[in-house]
Amino acid sequence: TTSPEFEDNSNQEPARSNFCAYKMSPSTLKPLLQSMNTTQKQIFYHIREWCIKNKNSDANLKPFRLFVTGGGGVGKSHLIKCVYGACTKILRRSESPGDVTVLLLAPTGTAAHNINGQTIHSVFKIPPEQSYQYQPLSCDSLNSLRALLENVKIIIVDEVSMVGGRLLEYLDGRLRQIMGIRHSENEAIFGNVSVMAV
Repeated sequence: TTSPEFEDNSNQEPARSNFCAYKMSPSTLKPLLQSMNTTQKQIFYHIREWCIKNKNSDANLKPFRLFVTGGGGVGKSHLIKCVYGACTKILRRSESPGDVTVLLLAPTGTAAHNINGQTIHSVFKIPPEQSYQYQPLSCDSLNSLRALLENVKIIIVDEVSMVGGRLLEYLDGRLRQIMGIRHSENEAIFGNVSVMAV
């Protein structure tokens, strides 16, 4: 059988929003995967296995929290591309191929551009204030954002060293609101969405 990330879904409709920054064809993804080093492969296959279990509706599956670090030029951006390309393919549902399942995020426009992603502020409607006093979304804004992001399974945050604790708390609050999880549920950080922080 074909690995799920190499299935050709090129005839399927495009993503419903610009949150899905780019699609990777199997012919583009395969050489990227083949050029990974040992450490990249360990991280990649750990996440890939989680995606396959998620796709198979493993009831005991908990979201993962990974922190990936390394100096310039070690291949962090390469790993992000591989994880994004494979996971979007695996997690895509045949009945809703345009759903956003993996988000590429960064704290600044330049960092987001480098990974073909979006800024944390723009996706989650976070005001550009230094205090980050949490403000819940209005019903209309929440409904719009929930319709776009309710199927997100993985968030990849690049340049996480530029993301302060208060912004992470805001992101946690926003994801809990989108996923309908109360703050009293301590186990459900980030709305039970998996996070790879790079």
